Amino acid sequence: MTRKETMKTLILLTLSALALAAQTPKAKILITITDNAGNSIGAKISGTPAAAGLDTLTQFLATQVDCTGTPQVCTPRYTDSADLVKKHLIRLLEELAPKFPSSQTKADVDEIDAKIAALAAKRKALFDAAKGEK
Repeated sequence: MTRKETMKTLILLTLSALALAAQTPKAKILITITDNAGNSIGAKISGTPAAAGLDTLTQFLATQVDCTGTPQVCTPRYTDSADLVKKHLIRLLEELAPKFPSSQTKADVDEIDAKIAALAAKRKALFDAAKGEK
């Protein structure tokens, strides 16, 4: 490779690198949670990883439709990526709620558990009495 060709290659590589740097994604995925006391905590994904993740989400969302009727009418299952995340979080919370009841349902859970335990004790006493009869 001649010096002139080497210079051309270096210039092209430099311009390519500058073009890529100028295209650095400004995408961000921000998650902010504010508790009852007003304290906020957050997490984020930014730059190229966020852009890649959002691209994946966009492609996935395009496949998520609910179709009904004849002729078929299809509507998006999620309005956008935030709606998708919200609905999946709600599903996760529904799964966790029985094992980790919220303060709004804890008293009800305790009351129901106590009634179930009392019912089980009554049944046991009846069966024990039946078994003890001659």
